[in-house]
Amino acid sequence: MRRRSFFTVLAFAWIVPLGLVVALTRNPITAYFARQAYWLHSARGSGCFSHEDYACAESEYGKMIALQPDRMEGYERRGEALLRLTRYSEAAADDTSALARLMAAPSQNGRSAEDLRTSRAELLCNRGKAEAGMGRYAAALSDVTQAIHLWPEIDDAHTVRMQVSYAAGKSDAASADADYVIQHKDAGMNIAYVIRSKIAARRGRYGRAAQDLAEACRLQPGIADQWFDLGWMQLKAGEASQAVATYKEALIHDPDRPSGWFRLCIAQLAAGDANAAMETVNTALPRSTAADRTAARRDLADAYHDYPSAADQFDRANGWFR
Repeated sequence: MRRRSFFTVLAFAWIVPLGLVVALTRNPITAYFARQAYWLHSARGSGCFSHEDYACAESEYGKMIALQPDRMEGYERRGEALLRLTRYSEAAADDTSALARLMAAPSQNGRSAEDLRTSRAELLCNRGKAEAGMGRYAAALSDVTQAIHLWPEIDDAHTVRMQVSYAAGKSDAASADADYVIQHKDAGMNIAYVIRSKIAARRGRYGRAAQDLAEACRLQPGIADQWFDLGWMQLKAGEASQAVATYKEALIHDPDRPSGWFRLCIAQLAAGDANAAMETVNTALPRSTAADRTAARRDLADAYHDYPSAADQFDRANGWFR
């Protein structure tokens, strides 16, 4: 009995160390494959994102978070995908989660002090975009301003703050950021010229507005709205002949816009070319509705110096303003 007990104990004595060996070998292997899966989902998400398949990217980044919820990369990248999907509340929440993890364990996320500063700035800027998308302009301005203080050269932060300031009715602040973007030739130059033109127009500086819109059209000539707005600013500034040429260019980009034909007609009338104006009216009529014609009459009142006689002339000729 004693001998059997000895061998029984000896046999069972191998179980504990064997279990330790298995535990020590399995955990690193499991952790290794978990890390590999984490970065595999990261690569897949980046591929989806680059192909503008943001729903796929969101799914892959969500799997990153499920594997390692304490790391910040999954939240950061999913936040960007959600921003593209205009799911602003969720995007802001992910940016907040990423910021918390970044600041709680910067060494775990492999960030130097410089990387920590720039990464925090990027996350704040992205959260500011999401806040702006929800109409929370004060929070957006706070986040983007913090981002700029952390990293003054950060991409598109001044453009974002300019747009948010303009939407919030802060024209002076928006104009200052627009000047910065234009001076530094940032990627948002076209938007900066457009916003600066809108601010100038609000203040009755139509010539300045036309100059800025002309630059916007030069930078991105394929945007029809910019050409139509440029023609209107030129007309308001008394540059009727230039407005005629601009509206003709605008109508090349969007020939089915009734308001464009009517405004071309008004510009031709203001330039003293009544015959061309009547031809334009005949082109506009089949494309227009009663609402278009009512809007055109308002435009005429706004743009033409001798409105009563002009309106009477067109009313007698075609009745298209009625």
